[in-house]
Amino acid sequence: YYPKFGFKAVDGQLFSMEFNEPQETDTAVVKLDGSNSNDLAFIYDFTKERLPVSQQVSTVNTAELVMFYSLYVFPQNMVYLEDDKVIVIYQQKGENLHLYDVVSSTNINLNSIIKKIASEKTTKVIFHFTPNLSADVDSEPYKDGEVLFVKSKVGDEFPEQFKYPMTSQA
Repeated sequence: YYPKFGFKAVDGQLFSMEFNEPQETDTAVVKLDGSNSNDLAFIYDFTKERLPVSQQVSTVNTAELVMFYSLYVFPQNMVYLEDDKVIVIYQQKGENLHLYDVVSSTNINLNSIIKKIASEKTTKVIFHFTPNLSADVDSEPYKDGEVLFVKSKVGDEFPEQFKYPMTSQA
């Protein structure tokens, strides 16, 4: 259906990086609870003011989708880092830190944030969005059963390497 209107299916990537840095434990971390109405109001208001998490591919104006994930997918996997003024949605699964979203109204230092949420057993960080790419970040093809169709303008091409943010998928 979409191709006849000029859209093409694109395959995403899953980004990751090895992690072997010391944790930063002297930071104020507030656990957020997706079943607490005060926390949900804070998350919603905070997310409405967010900046894109990536300069390559990101979404804005998706506070309602983040609320869905806060309520039904990650209700116990969210923290607020007071010093950085960011909400982080993540899970630690064995040695892998799965980073689903980082919400902030200011520019962030992703490496600094990772050091604050990583556990002592973290050896790899897996990004479920497109991080600002650096030499430390690896990528591999990723298929999750969803198909993303894009229509690019000449001179404004869609990036070849991207991961559409998980918390922006309906």
